[in-house]
Amino acid sequence: MLESGHNFISKLQNTKNCLLIKDDVGKSKPNTRDLPPNTFSYGIKVNKDSEDAGAVISSWAKTAKKPKMPLEQNFKKLNMLSITEKQVTATQQRMFRKTDFHIRQNSEEPKVIEDNIQYIYGMPLRPSTPIKAVLGNFYGYVASEEKHFAYTAKEKSGNKRRALVEKTIKKQIADVDDKKNLFKMKKFLKVKARTSTRRGQSCSENL
Repeated sequence: MLESGHNFISKLQNTKNCLLIKDDVGKSKPNTRDLPPNTFSYGIKVNKDSEDAGAVISSWAKTAKKPKMPLEQNFKKLNMLSITEKQVTATQQRMFRKTDFHIRQNSEEPKVIEDNIQYIYGMPLRPSTPIKAVLGNFYGYVASEEKHFAYTAKEKSGNKRRALVEKTIKKQIADVDDKKNLFKMKKFLKVKARTSTRRGQSCSENL
């Protein structure tokens, strides 16, 4: 506990310096600021909105239109008109511009669009999806018919791959039959083979 009776301690507690003031055991540090009374409310006062939730739901607030910007003047045309009206001095031309107002023309001529209902603007879109044909499985029937005709035509034409393989085998057999006997020395012509190599048989017999 702090010795409150000591002069040095009492001086420190009265300095209102938050770094020098000591807190007592179990108590918070004394306040060093002069605070307003308890009735004072801190923070920014929230202003009440003119329209509550009921007014927003029940009524519709129209958007206020922005004021139109003043249009530029066509000074070239104004100077020509002022000369025709014999307004040649700067003061006369300034007064003439206030009385006679002319819009400045754009560098490009505006496009004239005819009010024609038959004319279509923009890029063309894709055709609409035929929902009736999709739900009625029309495309499924068409696909099955195309597959049926494709398989029928394939059966009539035959298997070209199988025919080509058979033709190649027959050609190889004919080439083997046409070949001459292998060269052997005379002393080995009558010697029988000790192993069964099937060299004496034709390829047709082997198959």
